[in-house]
Amino acid sequence: MPTTEPVVRLDSRPLQPNVPSTAILPMWLGKPCEELSASEVQLLLTDFGEAYSPSTENRCEIRTPLAFAPPEARFEPERSLSFSSDIGQLHVLYG
Repeated sequence: MPTTEPVVRLDSRPLQPNVPSTAILPMWLGKPCEELSASEVQLLLTDFGEAYSPSTENRCEIRTPLAFAPPEARFEPERSLSFSSDIGQLHVLYG
């Protein structure tokens, strides 16, 4: 089970409706991430039903929270997403 913390505002005001009430803390694997190899962390890439092929389908919307979205989804929302958008998103999440 992941470790969670309640989300609170520094000014003690209530959270806005779009703000989650809890945050999931990063996992500690015993040493800094720069010292871990791919075989040690047993990386698993998953698909949550959002996969598509940018070479055959144009898609401008993304269901990723804006904080984790690739820059083009945030600053050029009318532009079709690409393979590089997907890789950029992985960097934001795991980089």
